[in-house]
Amino acid sequence: MIRRLVLLGREDGCYEMLLDDLIAVLKKFRIARYYVKSSVEMWNARQIYFDDSDYFFVIFPHLVEIPFPEKKYWVYFLENNTGGKISQLYNTEMVGSLLLNSIKSFDHNEINIKVWKRYIPDLSIQLLPPPIFANFMQGGVAVKRYDVLFYGKLSERRKVILRAIQSRFPTLKYCISDDIKGSRLNDALLQSKVALSLHQNEGITTLNQVKLHEMMRYNILIVNEMPQEHDDNVLSNYECCVKFVDRIRPDTSNISVLFDAIDDMVGKANTPTCDFNLGYRKLFVHHYPKIGF
Repeated sequence: MIRRLVLLGREDGCYEMLLDDLIAVLKKFRIARYYVKSSVEMWNARQIYFDDSDYFFVIFPHLVEIPFPEKKYWVYFLENNTGGKISQLYNTEMVGSLLLNSIKSFDHNEINIKVWKRYIPDLSIQLLPPPIFANFMQGGVAVKRYDVLFYGKLSERRKVILRAIQSRFPTLKYCISDDIKGSRLNDALLQSKVALSLHQNEGITTLNQVKLHEMMRYNILIVNEMPQEHDDNVLSNYECCVKFVDRIRPDTSNISVLFDAIDDMVGKANTPTCDFNLGYRKLFVHHYPKIGF
């Protein structure tokens, strides 16, 4: 067991919940005695004190500017490799160096790993699904203030779809934000009945499991646009609380499928009957014993 493990996220708090869930998983594996959260930006600014006994777990490797001590860190890739190509964010000399000198590298998505292997056949990289630990029992049952929640970058495509939803369901209560993180995001997820996951643009898409798991930990029902690149076996893991709908066309001519899904899920949220632990059991209980750090 190592003495201290420093988990490096992003300074703006993006995927803060993922860091908490990662620590919960790593504790199960008894990786370290102490766990500390910091950011890649702090590392780049040389504002993290560390000694030779410390190790690191990096979840935003494309932001790293200063190398880590060799074989003293793990790397976790969370961006999607779409269209059969490695993400441009990872096509850098620094990321290549991090891959070469890490203890082990992980990716959250099997499709991504296939792309990595296509370009770097001898790469040692392992699947680590984004961990998820239920948060909805903490502090009792929250009052549901919102019927529909959407958070993420408000691209033009998303704005068009969200305006259409609000026009179709004018009496529902909405929480829509492109800059909500930390405690405000925690409250919004606790207080919402249904969350929407919409593709940002018309390009090739894969399943955003990181965000999906972030939402699922709050016992919330989810409506998710079907990704173009997906594994049906993976999608089946989410049947407990996620309704996948056909991708909305650029002219929104098929947006009725989204309306029907929202109407259905808001109704179900009033009398929930889902087993929110089903996805956890299917996705993790059978997989995590295979993981080695």
